Amino acid sequence: MAAPAALRHLQMIAYSFVFAAVVITVLGLFVIFPGVGLEYQAAALLPLVLAAADWLLVTLLERQAPPADVASRNGAAHFLHTMALSRMAFAEAPILVGFVLVFVLGDTALPVVSGLLGSLALLAWWWPGERLIQDARARLEPAGGAAALDEVLGR
Repeated sequence: MAAPAALRHLQMIAYSFVFAAVVITVLGLFVIFPGVGLEYQAAALLPLVLAAADWLLVTLLERQAPPADVASRNGAAHFLHTMALSRMAFAEAPILVGFVLVFVLGDTALPVVSGLLGSLALLAWWWPGERLIQDARARLEPAGGAAALDEVLGR
């Protein structure tokens, strides 16, 4: 089944986030710090801890009450886009922290690799697809926005 138009452009943005994470990793490993190994340091795993914290924080934040205007088509579309884009922003944080840690630690590129793993795991979990629709529907139904969400998705 093809993705609704409302999700297709969110998926293109998500592909951009994935591409950015890979480019940051390639830059960190081969351009900025060529020859730096992947020696283990406990601080190098901080991006994975951040990924777990991001997942928990977003899960807790998304349990809050949805905005008041979600019963309209525009309100439901805005809510869906805001939900997806905020998830993507949180998913990009581990790779950015990993990139900074490569500069701080200096002798290992493991932080950028663990940041890539954390970011890709979050982006895969939060990919704009059926899970996003189900999560948005669960938040919009109490406010009467499920029908507006279906209208946005063309269902």
